[in-house]
Amino acid sequence: MSTITEVRTTREEFNFQPEGLVAIDEKYLDTRSDIEITAILKCHQPVTTQRNVWAIWGDGLEKMPEWCLRNVISWVRRLGPSWTVRVVDLVSGSPNQIYHFVDADEFPSNFNDVLPEAKHGGVYMDVSTLIFRSLDDICWSALEDPKSPYKVALFEYQCRKHFGQVMNNFIACTKGDPFIKNCKSTSFLILGDNCLCLLNTGHAIFCSVWQDSPSLEGAHAHPLLRHLGLLEPDDPGFGENPDFTKFTDYAAHMLSYERLRLLEEPGQDGFSGTKYFKDHIFLLSAWKEEFYGQDEIDGEELYQLLSLDFRPKDSADKLQQRAKEFVIGLLSKSAIAKFGESYWHPGMPLPLPTLWKKNPGSDCKPGTWAAYLRWASVHMDQTRRLGRCLEPIPIPDEKDTVVQVKVLEPVA
Repeated sequence: MSTITEVRTTREEFNFQPEGLVAIDEKYLDTRSDIEITAILKCHQPVTTQRNVWAIWGDGLEKMPEWCLRNVISWVRRLGPSWTVRVVDLVSGSPNQIYHFVDADEFPSNFNDVLPEAKHGGVYMDVSTLIFRSLDDICWSALEDPKSPYKVALFEYQCRKHFGQVMNNFIACTKGDPFIKNCKSTSFLILGDNCLCLLNTGHAIFCSVWQDSPSLEGAHAHPLLRHLGLLEPDDPGFGENPDFTKFTDYAAHMLSYERLRLLEEPGQDGFSGTKYFKDHIFLLSAWKEEFYGQDEIDGEELYQLLSLDFRPKDSADKLQQRAKEFVIGLLSKSAIAKFGESYWHPGMPLPLPTLWKKNPGSDCKPGTWAAYLRWASVHMDQTRRLGRCLEPIPIPDEKDTVVQVKVLEPVA
């Protein structure tokens, strides 16, 4: 892919003001064309502040699926000049090669898919993400407040009996954090020193699991992770015969966080994962703030609904009403939307992105609910807690088994 199909929609084309949303003044938006924004994304942008948005596409922006590039362009447009968006890559000679931002020795020897937020501060997001609030109003204002205890923001996605598992597709932190330092993985290297304690602690675990292995197959049985068991989310998207062994290997990064959360290093100066998690993690619910409605509507039905003509006042058509309920609910009640397809196996419904890629342009076809979703994600803001940060989930006392070992010490 070398060019982006320009799709420009005006407010007058929709003429629809739903409850829970308010128009954003154009002066706060980046009004450059898609082509102009793409050109900026291809350039190297030096790091000058912590207000950075980081994403990665290993083969470079030119090879990114067009629907994902439209997501990134919408971040730039929605966030305006107060944030710098970068898509780093692994392309030799690229101005955005990841090694312009982090050192190669910070990765496993076979690394080919990671990121830099633990070094510079900011927010990492998968390119398959749409945002419906400013990052400040999602979590950032709490993280940058010097009086706030919060250092890192994550989404909680329960996969076990007890609370505490987190996603890795959205990670925000200011410079200088210990949890990420010991987790060591893609999304943590760019964020910062504050990230570098938390984010890089997990980074160290993940690198040890992956080191010298051609893939993450069998990661669940690694000596650093095997005591945790399989991740088994209660998620209808997994279909009738879920392969949780394969999923746990795929989600080894999440498992690295979990090891760290359930770890107490011996000694007076040892790292306390349970205390750090409870005291310093700004946690949001993935099901409420990221996967809104996806527990009831699978990717195939989503594709059908978003492909419908945009007729919000058609109360007689049940599909129109279902599309309206989903889209307006998503825009007004969810911080972001993650539409992923990386983990899929036979028996699971086809993911929405798979269908979008099979039908190029269907994610933004003029006159459809998909086009409205894209337009409103940039031009409309939520009235809930407008101008204020979301409220994080209260983190309960730890009920799972906590181990007394060093960060990189196997559990007997």
